[in-house]
Amino acid sequence: MLEPWRYTGREDVADLRIFRVLRETAVSPRTGERLVFTRVESPAWVNVVPLTPALQVVLVRQWRHGIKDFTLEVPGGL
Repeated sequence: MLEPWRYTGREDVADLRIFRVLRETAVSPRTGERLVFTRVESPAWVNVVPLTPALQVVLVRQWRHGIKDFTLEVPGGL
């Protein structure tokens, strides 16, 4: 039977407005090993898939700093 991990520590690494970065320490239920995980926490958001009357999908062109380039995406928001 699977057992949940037991979390023993939590540290806030960064609060970046639309998400937070956390570092958590957890103990493996199988091995007892203590491991550190980095987790991103964000508010709930939605994506919509708008269609034109001709059933074409509407996309937005948006700059993404991570890849330093534009991407085509479905509209979304927090």
